[in-house]
Amino acid sequence: MPIFSVATRTTPSAQVARRIAISVAAMTVQYWIAPVAHSWRPILAFSFLFLLVSRRGDTHPALAPLPPLSTWALTAFIGMHFVLLALALRFGRDLAIAAEGSALAASVLVASKLVVLVPILALFPARRSRSILLPLAPELAAATIALLTFDPDKLFKLIWPVYSPAIAGAMSFLVRPFMSGTHLVPGLDHVLVVGPARDMVLDISCSGLKGLVLFQILFAIILAVEWKDIRKLRSLVIYAAGCLLLLISNVLRLAIVFLTSNLTSDMVNPNWPLFILTLLALTWFTYDWVRAPRPAEGEVPRLAT
Repeated sequence: MPIFSVATRTTPSAQVARRIAISVAAMTVQYWIAPVAHSWRPILAFSFLFLLVSRRGDTHPALAPLPPLSTWALTAFIGMHFVLLALALRFGRDLAIAAEGSALAASVLVASKLVVLVPILALFPARRSRSILLPLAPELAAATIALLTFDPDKLFKLIWPVYSPAIAGAMSFLVRPFMSGTHLVPGLDHVLVVGPARDMVLDISCSGLKGLVLFQILFAIILAVEWKDIRKLRSLVIYAAGCLLLLISNVLRLAIVFLTSNLTSDMVNPNWPLFILTLLALTWFTYDWVRAPRPAEGEVPRLAT
């Protein structure tokens, strides 16, 4: 017996968005009860997916209407979440402790935090998976990118032994024309940039992650607001270019700090002003390129690609 028969009187996009919202609520409850075995990233990705699906409306390619959510589907959904929650409460803390000293346990822990995405499959009919997945491919791709790349703090910590010499080398290249004798001294978890008057220690706090996250948040807001009119492939190019540009601006920031601390009595750290100017410039020069023209009067709206 259907328990959400009102769904038949709403648009297919609203039907999908409603079921995504149910999944976000369930994942949030699990995260609140057993945070050690869960991650906020799936919640963030599905919340972003909810916004994009809600914004797409009835644009082409259109979604097929979904059947009302049955009692059996909701029971299976809740049951799967209860099983995952029980496993998290039983093994989550032990697995988190083991992950600190074992790569295998760490991999299992990461996988277990993504399993929470599986129960949503119970809310959608398997026989209509193709008619759901194909029209929603841009939204699903955007949510997957958000899941994998937003606030990559663990990735930065993992690659820091390789990334820090690259930052130090680029910064040293920028400052050498102004200061001769600048050289690098690598350490275990940092790189020492030796200058004529003052030295600079580059540790993980110099990675530029905060500026990168600021760009990701701004980009997500623009996508959510303008989703129907955004060219999807171009937005992917802008996202990749923007992440790279923010990392380059971080190198420029470090160079300015190093130069001013060695050549003047007062150190200048442009930090947020430089990042904000970079974001504004990126938005100014790419917004029109990434945004599709609005459809003419009487033309059927299409989801920009």
